[in-house]
Amino acid sequence: MDSAHSKRKTVNGRASLQVTESELIEHLLHSFLGGFCEGVKHLQVHEKGDQWLDNEDGLLWHFTRFSVLKQMLVGRQLWLSDLAFGNDANEIAYGLSRSIAVVERVSAHWDQRSHATTVRLIAQRAVRRWAQYHVYAFCLSEHRDTAQHWNAYGGGLNTQPTLDDPHVAIGFEAQELFYPLEITAMEMPIYVFNVLCGDEAADLLVLYWANKTRKALEAADTLRTPLSTQRLYDACERTLAIVCALVKNDGWRDEHEYRLLFVTDTFGENHKQALQRPGEQAQYVPLIWKPKKSPIRAIMPHPLASVQSIRQSLRKLPGGADISLIPSRLKPRPTPSSIVVQKN
Repeated sequence: MDSAHSKRKTVNGRASLQVTESELIEHLLHSFLGGFCEGVKHLQVHEKGDQWLDNEDGLLWHFTRFSVLKQMLVGRQLWLSDLAFGNDANEIAYGLSRSIAVVERVSAHWDQRSHATTVRLIAQRAVRRWAQYHVYAFCLSEHRDTAQHWNAYGGGLNTQPTLDDPHVAIGFEAQELFYPLEITAMEMPIYVFNVLCGDEAADLLVLYWANKTRKALEAADTLRTPLSTQRLYDACERTLAIVCALVKNDGWRDEHEYRLLFVTDTFGENHKQALQRPGEQAQYVPLIWKPKKSPIRAIMPHPLASVQSIRQSLRKLPGGADISLIPSRLKPRPTPSSIVVQKN
């Protein structure tokens, strides 16, 4: 860790007494993210060992409908959704629910009591205000063919899919989603993390945030012109929201979830290129890949879908001929109520 004196000497390569407020905020945010990435990698290794993926094909899977796959291939893009408007009430809120107690515990040992009070205040503000910050994510799993995933995200394992728009699992080449991210033509940074689960992981991430926020306060103390309290608090709240976007309660562990996380330059402000989802309040950010740089390598049709029909439809799509079609190994029986008689 840098000492307070060394932080005073250099911020963004310049004497800290001479930097502007905006420069210090920018340095704080990017320094946080760089260290955060390393911290999450440490937790990932602790949870998963040396293997960052448990499967053998090197693919990460997204469960959706065939029409969405078509949109991806035609538009050369996928959509990262605003987690504040997600269907899962556990998003971000679980980590925040752990944050107050963690901050109280760690800050009790700090010598600078004013910093301890401030970090507790920032955590409390984040708990109240987190929904106004925007963290965009695209969710995947390292598991591709389980009853749990088909039931939760694939229309239901025992539900007969429609012929015109069946559910499928899309396999993305995981290595192409990691830095350097070659598939994007415009925006950086985008990171891929496996979602961590449980109280211990949540507490460790919040602990990292608390110590990093303390260092930011120490750096702010060295400025000749006081930093705007509102701007500093706001920046630190945003980073806590990012921390909590990567942890869920232990009940989600079997999801084996990975998350493609988009962090805007302004760390949580509404992104200038965010678009409105049709018929929804939520917004999304498109991740566009260059021609012939598609990360989609395979699809798996729903276990009850017509493989032959999907194969024919896939070949008509841009790049569809290069995408492998992997049949499901599951053999479910459709519920009678889900069977639709197709008219000739």
